[in-house]
Amino acid sequence: MASERTPHTNSGLDHLATGDEITSIPENVAYLDWNESTYTSPCTVAYERDDGTAAECQLLDMDLVVDREQIGNDSVGIKVIAEGILYPFNFSLERNPVFFEGDGNERVVVQGPDAPTSIEVYLNHHLPTFYTADCGSFEGSNFFDPPNTNVTPFDATRIETVDWLTEGVNIQREFGITSPGQRSIHTYLRDRLLISDAQFILYDHGTGELADFITLSTRADDILVTLFHCKGSSAPQPGERVADLYELCGQAIKSAKWINRRLMADGLNRRSARGSAFLRGTLEEFLLLLTGDLPHSLQITLIQPGLRKASVGPQAGNLLASVDDFVHGGRCARIKVIASA
Repeated sequence: MASERTPHTNSGLDHLATGDEITSIPENVAYLDWNESTYTSPCTVAYERDDGTAAECQLLDMDLVVDREQIGNDSVGIKVIAEGILYPFNFSLERNPVFFEGDGNERVVVQGPDAPTSIEVYLNHHLPTFYTADCGSFEGSNFFDPPNTNVTPFDATRIETVDWLTEGVNIQREFGITSPGQRSIHTYLRDRLLISDAQFILYDHGTGELADFITLSTRADDILVTLFHCKGSSAPQPGERVADLYELCGQAIKSAKWINRRLMADGLNRRSARGSAFLRGTLEEFLLLLTGDLPHSLQITLIQPGLRKASVGPQAGNLLASVDDFVHGGRCARIKVIASA
């Protein structure tokens, strides 16, 4: 059956067409992801921690994020985050074609195939992708329309509700120590997954993560890999705060690329080397199933107790619908959400 919808693969193939030239930053810039080449040809990076000590990691073990408080008419604030460092710099359309420029300190140096270079120079040669809330995107000064401008409303039946108070969960604490008698969101999800029938459970929380938790289960005709992304509520009571969803939706967009088995296998090896722990199963067994003959499906689940299902209106609903459409267009399953009633 023919379709008028333009398919997208969440890869550079989607950007073969020339985008529209922009001279100002589009509205509602929300997410940022590394260039596709960063995933296919990963580099090592040496950096200076905020306390002055030296460190090294893979570039993909750093998070590249938008500073939404530093978005202007022609510039966007950027932050590189890793263990011991939060390094801010800027993207600017005024400097086209040199979009990224730092303060000259070169605290983050990429060890590429050629001579070492600053993170800003690297990004000028490997332009990252900015995404707007409706999943439009731009690289440098080239803007690309959203894959689908007529998304259907988000299906509320895919929002599962949890009584977090009864479960003893501090909805503002994503992970770490909580008050006596309470659990963090991560502890709740860990306990829930450990009594599930998932064959493999990986805890992968940290900068550069594939997800906070990853599970794999064998089904009759395929294997199901589920990526769980968690975020704490910004307030004690749930509601419809779009700011509570932005980071989760950005993680969902980045996660869509893991439908590529080779990229996922490379990512799992990288994260395992960084200390991510299997709570059930082993890396070797997981990779054996992932790279076997059975097809695999990818499910992305977002956990935000600060979202009240009954309060979801156009703002949160449209945001979730756009991300869901983007992810589904990349051959992933429709996203699921775990929230408050």
